[in-house]
Amino acid sequence: MEELVSVIIPVHNVEKYLNRCLRSVTSQTYHNLEIILVDDGSKDNSPSLCDRWKEKDSRVTVHHKKNGGLSSARNLGLMTVSGKYVCFVDSDDWISKDYVSVLYNLLKKNKADVSYCDFDRVNGEGSDEKNIKKIEILDNEKLMRLFFRVDGSKSSYAVWRGLYATELLKGIKFIEGIITEDVPFTYEIYKQTNKAVFTNEKLYHYFVNNKGISCSALSNRDLVLFDIWENIVNDVPDRYRYWAELNRKRVYFTLYVKGMVHGIDANNFDIGLLTRWQKEIKKNVKELRNGKMLDWKRKILLLYIAYFK
Repeated sequence: MEELVSVIIPVHNVEKYLNRCLRSVTSQTYHNLEIILVDDGSKDNSPSLCDRWKEKDSRVTVHHKKNGGLSSARNLGLMTVSGKYVCFVDSDDWISKDYVSVLYNLLKKNKADVSYCDFDRVNGEGSDEKNIKKIEILDNEKLMRLFFRVDGSKSSYAVWRGLYATELLKGIKFIEGIITEDVPFTYEIYKQTNKAVFTNEKLYHYFVNNKGISCSALSNRDLVLFDIWENIVNDVPDRYRYWAELNRKRVYFTLYVKGMVHGIDANNFDIGLLTRWQKEIKKNVKELRNGKMLDWKRKILLLYIAYFK
């Protein structure tokens, strides 16, 4: 018999995309699901759509709450899970029909705490892209190296890539009131995980929303990224401290580039910070250039900001 898997889906003003998301979840080849919709104070038609799906599918439960942000919605979902395993899906994204079954079977077969898949970035409905399957077993050491991008891997913070043993998540919460909440949450998971398994199958489809937070102008709320990495630097074991500090230094570059690409919220940001950040980038340019966490395109941009901007 299939074990119960809980799927937590935060919902906020996504009437345009919610049906697409829920069609992909309810049509999973793995059937024993608890689908938890947390309506985070939506002002559009999302609440009624949630209720309609609850009437249509007995596996769906709905929680309506005042707006508190993505972390708040996910935390409420975590408080109500009944499944032995749990995963997260954002309501403007969707998943391949075998997302749960592949991750579940990988986790069980390898006796792992967590299983992860790859993802693609799409602008529309897209299609289930197939590639040559590759499975990798990750112990705690490999996970931490992956988190700090020691070997040049792409960032692996997004929680929706994984299926987690519910027991593993006990005591771990998303920090509320911030953006980039996946970074500290994933750090806590990796710290406690003895064994994880990864497949390069692109089972999660991340919708590129040009109106989303990741595409918004640089503002004061982005500054929390410094605090997040400062806390990680202070917490991490000594053998990873250099890499944690290098990631903290990279934040200056990351946010500077965000300001270049998406603009600056002049009413909610001190422009003078950019000059200070540029000095920090120049001071750390050699370390960042010689490290593997930036690809060659970003390294060219790094040199441009440090010496020619």
